[in-house]
Amino acid sequence: MNAQDFQTAVRDNPDDDALCMVFADWLEDHGEGERGELIRVQCQKERLPSDEPKRDELVRREDELLTQHGDAWLGPWGGTAYRKEFFRRGWLSVSFGGALHPSRQVAERMASPAGVWVEELSTWPSSEEAVYLARQPFLAQITSLWLGLPQEDREVATRAFAESPHLTRLAALRFGYGDMEEDTIAMLAASPNLARLTRLLMNQNDLGNSAVIALANSPHLTRLEVLELGGNNLDAEGVEALAESPTLARLRALELRGNWRAGRAARAVAASSTLAGLERLGWTLGLEPGRDAGELLGPSSGLTRLRVLYLAGVNPDVCRVVAAAPQLSTLEELTLSAGPCGDEGAAILAASPHLTRLVRLELSCAAGVGDAGAAALATSPILRNLRFLNLSSLELTDAGAVALADSPHLERLARLDLGRNRITETGARRLLASPRLPSLVRVELGSNRIRAAGERRLQDRFGKRVAFHGRWQEASQQPGT
Repeated sequence: MNAQDFQTAVRDNPDDDALCMVFADWLEDHGEGERGELIRVQCQKERLPSDEPKRDELVRREDELLTQHGDAWLGPWGGTAYRKEFFRRGWLSVSFGGALHPSRQVAERMASPAGVWVEELSTWPSSEEAVYLARQPFLAQITSLWLGLPQEDREVATRAFAESPHLTRLAALRFGYGDMEEDTIAMLAASPNLARLTRLLMNQNDLGNSAVIALANSPHLTRLEVLELGGNNLDAEGVEALAESPTLARLRALELRGNWRAGRAARAVAASSTLAGLERLGWTLGLEPGRDAGELLGPSSGLTRLRVLYLAGVNPDVCRVVAAAPQLSTLEELTLSAGPCGDEGAAILAASPHLTRLVRLELSCAAGVGDAGAAALATSPILRNLRFLNLSSLELTDAGAVALADSPHLERLARLDLGRNRITETGARRLLASPRLPSLVRVELGSNRIRAAGERRLQDRFGKRVAFHGRWQEASQQPGT
């Protein structure tokens, strides 16, 4: 096989890590060892969670390779300080559109030696440019496309891509935010260009039920594994169509947060044979969150393979359902947000006999969670495997920070987000110096009750282990803080 054969094979199998490793070896044997190493490093980094310490080592090596060779590999896209943003798994991801990089200029760039490495495009063309771009043969090498289409004539632009004879390798399609008409979605759902699609991201497109029903009935989405429909105008009818779809049986991830009127479809989702293979689910609970959670995750639920669960709109009743659900013993990541969870809800979660495999827990923007909730979690064995803990935008003070610092269950914790709480420099220092947190590499403490001088002292003492994204306004500080 030559380089072109490998490039074609990788494009046809974009998620095949083994094939990428073979290609990396081939590049090393043919004088392109650094590029082969970049493929290895980025493939390995992609598989690791953001809180895995080994990932930091890979990021450092990635930075070194791109600093030394990034401009040469980027070709006509070189000369930017943001080299890393252009590379994924060793391949190029480029953005263009509008007056900055007209589509005709990009067509010229794609003809360069660097152009053969491009597999992902992000573009926001005018409708006229969209029609031009959809005719370009280089689209045959594109596996991932992010379209920010104009609000005016969006149907014209969408039709151009839906009918393009070149988008035959498309595995991932993402639309930028903006309204999508029902007829436009129906046209897209009928396009054979979707036949290889494994990821479809259409968050905040104001789709409505009819558009989602068209997607659910598309004969071309049989390979789809990831579907994101968050923040659309959906109610139970649209979600029930997904649950009953004859073609979506390969779905592994479904994002539906931001569709609060869809809460009544919880029972249909839980009973769906189509969605029984879901491993990741994002859901906003409706006006009766405890009832909706019970129907979604109760004893009769078929959602037995979940590894990642996001729930918005939580209260203690929701926490009670989650904590008591035996099928969630497989859960590795849990995010609960946007609701009056309170210390009661945190304590209920802490007492769960099932949430023992969690490596990531996020309980952010959950009203009423304070020091008592943090203390309940800190003494809970459900934290013993945690690598990432997010308790931001709550009501924690130094007492909550000290409870976490003294926890006997956080030896594996690598990253901790306590931003936007009420912690002072004293509590932060106690936390960062704790001998019970030996694996901790980063603590976020932005927008707490720590003055600028205190931030500098903490960074001088603890270096990169502490970060401040956001600052407490001096005018709001209280005496003695």
